[in-house]
This record gives sequence, structure tokens and C-alpha cells, in this order.
Amino acid sequence: MKSLLLTVVIIGLMTGCSVLGIHVVDDSLTAAEHNDLGFSYETQNKLQLAEKEYKKALKKDRNWHIPCFNLGNVYYKMHRPDKAATYYRLSLERNPDHAESMNNLAFVLMQQGDFAQARQWIERAIAIEAKPEYLDTRQKIVSKATGAS
Repeated sequence: MKSLLLTVVIIGLMTGCSVLGIHVVDDSLTAAEHNDLGFSYETQNKLQLAEKEYKKALKKDRNWHIPCFNLGNVYYKMHRPDKAATYYRLSLERNPDHAESMNNLAFVLMQQGDFAQARQWIERAIAIEAKPEYLDTRQKIVSKATGAS
């Protein structure tokens, strides 16, 4: 009888241990931490991992424009310009004065042949801040639009 009881207890413990597992109940990282982790992955060219982290950051803080901007950059690197443009626009919905999003959106639009929209976005970016890279983007847009490149 003792051996039967011992066997039942051992089987019960083994079954209980196999059923138990470690489950993450809540994501303890903040939006900023997910964004930073995504940026780290992006700099290592681990784009799918970066995408996941940026999406987690966006889920944690839906009003924050930076994860949208970063997703735009990741999608551009993944050769998905339509999706990149979508996320640059989402960034601008959240922060209408984010000149970097304007510049990157203008660049994508230029590559897609939408020179009028590209020019409008780059002019808005330059009006906020005339960074050399924005001026370079404008020059590329003008050159492509006039067939000079």
C-alpha cells in the first residue's frame, strides 16, 4: 500500500511539474525600452526582431511617434516602401512637426515617382530645420523630377 501511495505521489508530482511552466503574465518593459531594444536590433541588421520590438513599443504607447518612425525605417530597409510610407505618415499623425519623418517620407515618395508630394514634404521639413540631409533630399527630388539624374 505504501509503495502504491508513493507511486501515485511521484506520478502526481511529475505530472504537476510538466503542467507547470513559466508564463510571462505581463510585459515588464516600457515603450521606451522596447524602442531601444528595437533600435539595437536594427543597428545589427536584425530587422524582423527590430520590427517586433517597435510594434511592442507602439502597442505600449500608441501616441508616441518614434516607434512609427523607426518602423518606417525598418520597412524601408526591408525594401517595403509602401509600408515605410505608411509608418512615416503615422509618425506625422502623432507629431506633425517631426522633420525626420517628413524627410524620409519625401525620399520614399521620390523613389516612387510622386515628385509633387515628395517636394511638399521636404519643403515642410526644411521650414522646420534646414539640415544638410534635408537639403540633399530636396536636391535629389528636384534632379529626379526634372530628369537631371
